[in-house]
Amino acid sequence: MSLTTILPIAAALGLSAGGLVLAHRAWAARRRAAAGVAGAIALWAASTAIWAETFGAEIGIALALETGALVAFAGILMRAERRPDRDRKERVLTPPPAEPGARWRGLARFMVSGPLAFAAAMAVSVLMATSAPTDPQTRLVIAGLSVPTLWAILMLYSMAEKRMLRSSMYMSIIIAGVTAYSLLPKDPT
Repeated sequence: MSLTTILPIAAALGLSAGGLVLAHRAWAARRRAAAGVAGAIALWAASTAIWAETFGAEIGIALALETGALVAFAGILMRAERRPDRDRKERVLTPPPAEPGARWRGLARFMVSGPLAFAAAMAVSVLMATSAPTDPQTRLVIAGLSVPTLWAILMLYSMAEKRMLRSSMYMSIIIAGVTAYSLLPKDPT
């Protein structure tokens, strides 16, 4: 590797780390959180621009996302602390009394949230595949790879939400919005 490659890599990693530090400080200081988050986004955007300029847009953006995740993981590992285990008392835990129908509600929540989250993830991915301003091959790859991630995120949200109706309504709005957008007339040029 030449110096013309190593310097941009070091600069991009430094900007990613700086963005991580700003984001962490913004999280800790609630009063000035907006400025810290804006600075973190600006540093991450500059890092992404350096990666894209050095390695091309297709590889550079992927490298920016991956190194950003690795820098964040390194930050988490550096802040981790190991505490000695406390002595535990021998106790017999009795399970809390089950609410009547709680098992059926859990099954119903799972049966509703899975297909609905999948439909919402597919709707957003189809929108990306048809409307993203890139090459057709890139749009298809991005849309195809985003389905499992979106599905997992939406399923996690709908399972964590206390009210099943609210998450079902949000995902139905996503599906309806994407469907309405896809039915709009397109410019043939």
